[in-house]
Amino acid sequence: RRTFSQANWVNTAHGWGSAARGTTAALAMVRCDADFVSRVALLDVNAEELPGFYEREAGYSIVTTDYCEGRGPEGGAARRGVALMCAACADDAEADTLWAPGGAMERHCAGSEYVAAWMRSSLRPLWPPAGAHLLPAPGYLRLCAAAHRRAGLLDHFLDSTLLHDGVTTLRAHCERDEGARRAIASLDEEEAAGSDEEAASMHGDARGALSRSSGHGVTLEP
Repeated sequence: RRTFSQANWVNTAHGWGSAARGTTAALAMVRCDADFVSRVALLDVNAEELPGFYEREAGYSIVTTDYCEGRGPEGGAARRGVALMCAACADDAEADTLWAPGGAMERHCAGSEYVAAWMRSSLRPLWPPAGAHLLPAPGYLRLCAAAHRRAGLLDHFLDSTLLHDGVTTLRAHCERDEGARRAIASLDEEEAAGSDEEAASMHGDARGALSRSSGHGVTLEP
């Protein structure tokens, strides 16, 4: 299931959250009870595009997972398969090992300067321990909520997603946190204005932030 468990530097670079307030969290998938169903979007990635996929997901543990898609005439799954999923790392040591040159994740996009720069720019801890003060970045939350709303899954997103504490639902957090509440409420305002600009890719923005602020001289395509 989804949890806001990664302290993501992109959220601070774009003013979407604050390291001082602990509002830097981005989503990752974590293990849950076998009977829990998480509704997600399936995206096709061609074999030649896989290096770019791994590159964009620097910092995560990318794992395979079974999925079922749609419903057949008898009520069962119309199609089953295996997909890649961005999961949380146990800690920074695991992330550093996975994404070091030659690591299990890095070798899928071997030699990527973007990955090296992303990891150098990462907040520490990148994967805070249980009990750490880590809350969703309001700006990032708005982008995620907008995507789920367009897919008709906003309620599922709010009710099934947990904070880093592994207990508090996103809906409960939005009810008591003014910044999170405003992030969700702003979706109605954007819809009324007919604007879709805020739905820009987080990963595209990460590339822009690196090229502007990391100082590593990395040339990154949009």
